[in-house]
Amino acid sequence: MIPLEQCTVVIPAHNEALAIDQVLQELTTRYGPRLALLVVDDGSEDDTAARAQRYAGVRVARHHRRFGYGASIKTALSLAATPYICLFDADGQHQAADVARLLEAAPNMDMVIGARAWGGLGVSWRTPGKLALIALAAICMGRLFPDLNSGLRLVDRELLLQYVPLLPDGFSASTTSTLIFFTRGYSVAHTPIQVRPRLGRSQVRPLRDGARATGTILRMVTLFKPIRFFSLVGALLLAIGVIYGANRLMLNPQVGLSVGSLLIILTGVLVFLFGLIADQIANIRLEQLERRHTLARRIRAETEPDP
Repeated sequence: MIPLEQCTVVIPAHNEALAIDQVLQELTTRYGPRLALLVVDDGSEDDTAARAQRYAGVRVARHHRRFGYGASIKTALSLAATPYICLFDADGQHQAADVARLLEAAPNMDMVIGARAWGGLGVSWRTPGKLALIALAAICMGRLFPDLNSGLRLVDRELLLQYVPLLPDGFSASTTSTLIFFTRGYSVAHTPIQVRPRLGRSQVRPLRDGARATGTILRMVTLFKPIRFFSLVGALLLAIGVIYGANRLMLNPQVGLSVGSLLIILTGVLVFLFGLIADQIANIRLEQLERRHTLARRIRAETEPDP
């Protein structure tokens, strides 16, 4: 089990005055001062920050206006001083005991995600959309994700720091971090959790945030696995061209393959070749990003005085 002293629980909050007291009370009662708590108030218009400041040992960072969930995570990454951070929603859905469960599963893992049961994916009218996103990610990435955007997760802070330029400022930051760690080959574990009904009004807008999450998945695929994405598109075009051309050929053998079918087949081949180029560019970009962070970490380690 990872010691409590090596983890900071990060609580992004926007207008969560109804729930923040319950969240902080449960965490402070269960873990005491050994567990660092950081509330990032994202431009709340209520007294969320004031309520959080009442708790001894709870650190509160405030944005002067709303920047987004992902921006709150970026702020927390710059302020936290522990090797691990644990993201914990401020709406009262998560249980304090699950932090210990994540810490128990964390040794030798780079990220541990609290995977909600199907019934915990949200209210019933949102569930089809969330399942559709999971299915889209599975098709594009070639693997099934038990929970793509859970708000409860433990992550190696140094590893996530190097991908800060790729994290969006909105709610899709959770989805992005999940896809990054999976596609870059880091060790990711899922721990089953149960969630409670949230307190207060949800900040999520299904159509807007669903569209953004879909765009995030497609961007992550073209960044981390472009060859897979373009291969799928190219194969689909090739299949359409062959089927269309074969059908026209059987109906009128004297004419031969139609120009339309040849054009679709050629487009499929070009899309596949474009995917090969995109794959090389993506790998170069990611290697440069990771190399810069590794170099900065090495320089920092060499210049810091010994304790």
